[in-house]
Amino acid sequence: MYYQLFYLQTEFIICPTQTQGVNKENWFQCDDGIEKAMGEWMRCGNQFKDLIKVFNFNRIHAKE
Repeated sequence: MYYQLFYLQTEFIICPTQTQGVNKENWFQCDDGIEKAMGEWMRCGNQFKDLIKVFNFNRIHAKE
């Protein structure tokens, strides 16, 4: 996700896959799948939380 922010012209091609029996069709049907999928979302959210703080800091200080 960081890569896409800094290389705006990059085209990302998403290719869903199955790993450890979890895929896009069944991730929500078992505890293990839910834990894996939501864990990825949490990591994504944490990355953006930090970036938002940096961007806000830079935006605020650019006005000074």
